Amino acid sequence: MTLVATSKMVGERAAQVGRRARLASKPPCGRAMGMDIVISEKLLRQARESMDRRDVVGALRIGKQAQDRLKRDVPAFVHEEMRKARSQLLDLKLKGNDLAKPIGILKEASTFVKQEAWAKALRQVREFYREIESVG
Repeated sequence: MTLVATSKMVGERAAQVGRRARLASKPPCGRAMGMDIVISEKLLRQARESMDRRDVVGALRIGKQAQDRLKRDVPAFVHEEMRKARSQLLDLKLKGNDLAKPIGILKEASTFVKQEAWAKALRQVREFYREIESVG
C-alpha cells in the first residue's frame, strides 16, 4: 500500500467521523422529549477531540461506541414513550373526548416503530402530545 493510498483512506475515515460529529450536533427529537443522551454526547465530544489530535483510529472507535449506545437506547426510549402515549389515550377515552385524530397519529407512530424509523416515530409521538393538549 502506498503512502498516497494510506493518506487517502485516513482522509476518508476522517470525513466519515466529521459527518457523524455534524449529525450528532443537530438536536435529536429524543432530547426534546427528555431522553438522556449525556453519555453519547460525551463520547462524541471525545471523538471530535481525537480527530483534532489527528487520531483517526481512536475517533472512529469512540464514534462507534456512541453510535452503538444510541442504537441501544433510542428504541427502548421510543417504546416507553409509545406505552405512555397509549396510556394517555385510554385516559382520554374514558373522559369521552373525540379521539379520531390522536388515534390516527398514534397508529402512524406505531407503523414507524415497526419500520424502525425512530426519529419519525418520535416526531409522531410529539405530534400526538400536541394534539391531545388541544383536545383537553
